Amino acid sequence: MDLNLGPAQAVAELHRGESVTRCRTKNCRQRATTIARKLHAFGRSIRQIELCDRHAEAMAARERVRGLKLVDERGATCERLA
Repeated sequence: MDLNLGPAQAVAELHRGESVTRCRTKNCRQRATTIARKLHAFGRSIRQIELCDRHAEAMAARERVRGLKLVDERGATCERLA
């Protein structure tokens, strides 16, 4: 049984968050509005972090360059609520 959990099979997701916490990036004082989550091939969460929009966009660009699939559900959530 081959369990290849390499980065090519991982997925990064961005979700709109309603938290009252600050962005987890060092020295950032903005409110966290996005939940960034990495999932492995089987859909289980590897890592989750709360970020402001600016740092979420930087993280998304970095993950695209690394070759990870990016699922951005921030706009879909806003459209459903409107």
